[in-house]
Amino acid sequence: RTTGGNADFSIFPSEIASGATGPAGTGNIIVEAREINLRNAGVITSETESLTPNVQHGSITITAQEMLQISGNAIRTDFPENPQLNDPRPEDSAHGRTIRTSGIFARTSGTNPAGDIEIMAHDLVVTGGARITNDALGFNIENAGSASKILITAENAFTLSGAAPVGDKFGTQLSSIVSSGTQGPGNSGEITI
Repeated sequence: RTTGGNADFSIFPSEIASGATGPAGTGNIIVEAREINLRNAGVITSETESLTPNVQHGSITITAQEMLQISGNAIRTDFPENPQLNDPRPEDSAHGRTIRTSGIFARTSGTNPAGDIEIMAHDLVVTGGARITNDALGFNIENAGSASKILITAENAFTLSGAAPVGDKFGTQLSSIVSSGTQGPGNSGEITI
């Protein structure tokens, strides 16, 4: 059973991560267990930042014989508004709060594609603002890499529901999502469920 961090965190939440910024490639992540739980901003993430062409972009492969559940978020309040963090996980900052959601994330901000995400489970539950995303963020890079595919196989049931409250005065919420996107010239990836 894999679990995330505390609901309120002072440094960073729990994570399984692979990343590279130099000429070396990003390693693959393979997780296999009967049950896997990512909660309270627990994440599995693969980040490709290298500008060196044709390096390995680490894929994420997760197999849960029974249940994979991704849920919840954490709020960090000890940053000033709009913090500048060298951190691979998605964040949403509002009024001095940094919101981190639980999730599985692959992204590229270099010239190589992001790694694939492949999930196999008997039951998959994504709730409470949790996210599965594969993104291309190389908006200032010529020949920026593309996002890659998300392939989800749930033998019994796949549930996507709920949102996480940000806690600002506007009542903002972060929805649970499965998505692939691009913020630059690279393409978004294919999603198959």
